[in-house]
Amino acid sequence: MSTLSRIWKLGRAVDPEEETLERLRRVVRQDPRSIQFAPLADLCRKRALLDEALSVCQLGVVHHPTYVTGILILARCYLDVGDRARALDAFKRVIELSPTNLAGHLGLSEVFEQEGMLAEARAHLMAAQKVGAGLADISERLERLERLLFSEMASLSDLAVLAPEVPSGGSVDPRILLRAKLSALEAYRIRCGQLRT
Repeated sequence: MSTLSRIWKLGRAVDPEEETLERLRRVVRQDPRSIQFAPLADLCRKRALLDEALSVCQLGVVHHPTYVTGILILARCYLDVGDRARALDAFKRVIELSPTNLAGHLGLSEVFEQEGMLAEARAHLMAAQKVGAGLADISERLERLERLLFSEMASLSDLAVLAPEVPSGGSVDPRILLRAKLSALEAYRIRCGQLRT
C-alpha cells in the first residue's frame, strides 16, 4: 500500500498516529506479553486515553518487571492520573534498575517538588544534571528550585524562637542546641505537610 493510499483511505484522511495505535493494540492483543505494551501505553497516554494506558502498562510491567522504559511510562501514567505515591515508587524502581537514568531522576525531582520535599527534589535534579550535563532546562529547574529552598530556609529563621537560647554567661552542649534546631525544623516540615494536605 502506497503512502498516499495509507493517508487517504476510503476517500478520507487517516490519522497515521491512529493507525499506529490500532496496530499496537492488535500486537498486544495477540501477545499480551509483547514488549510493544510500552509504545502502546505511551501513545494512549499522549492521546489522553489514560485508563487504557494505565491498564496496558501495569500488565506489561508485570510481564517485564525490569524493562526500564515500561516502568518510566507507568510512572508517567500514574502522574497523569494524579497518583503521585505510585509514580514515586515507579520512578524509584527506575533508579534502582538504572542509577544514572536521566528521566528517572527528573521524574523523582518533579514528584518530590510537588510533594514539597525540595531538598530531595534538588538532589535528584543534581543527579540529572550530572547525567545530562549541559542541558539548559535542568540548570534552569535547578536554579529555580534552589531559590525555593533558599526561601524556605529564610523562613526557618523565623523558627529561632522555638530553639532554646544559650543563657548569658552559661554554656549549652552544642549537641542539645542542634537537636533543638532539628526538632524545630521537623515541626516546620510537619506544619507545611499539614498545610499541603
